[in-house]
Amino acid sequence: MVTAAEAVTHVEATGRGQRERGLRVARSGGKKGSRIDVAVGSRIRARRRSLHLNQGVLAEAVGVTFQQIQKYERGISRVSASMLVKIAAYLQTTTSELVGESPANVARIASYLEKPDALQLLRSYCDLKDPEARRLLVSLARALGKGATVKRRLARRRARVSFPSPKTRRVNQQAIQQ
Repeated sequence: MVTAAEAVTHVEATGRGQRERGLRVARSGGKKGSRIDVAVGSRIRARRRSLHLNQGVLAEAVGVTFQQIQKYERGISRVSASMLVKIAAYLQTTTSELVGESPANVARIASYLEKPDALQLLRSYCDLKDPEARRLLVSLARALGKGATVKRRLARRRARVSFPSPKTRRVNQQAIQQ
């Protein structure tokens, strides 16, 4: 008699279906690869997004469809070694960084978190449940990072909406009363 574990191992190893062997094996509902495949895919996605590329551009550059890039990024399909080299070259990184063996990556992230209030900002971002609020927070941070200060923005906003001074209000009220 074949145990369920042996049947699953056999089906995974040979690719033969359960009906061919007369076995019933429970299947997992979601399609997801191994933890390593998912981790590599998430690093590819993070690097692609940091370069502001969409999946179609990356797919065209490495010679696959954007659906295949989606599968790589979700960990559904494994990335072959040759494809990993192509993707890393196009994303201007190393294969070791995509695989997660780069100490420079950890050092870079640690240097970001050492900045004042960076950890509080990250926690606040993670606490946001609304995707629109997250997007707005990121766009605000980008705008501030590009040199637009809060004071400059407030000055522009005040320039658009002019409030009469107290003296002007008094003169206007006197004119209305007469």
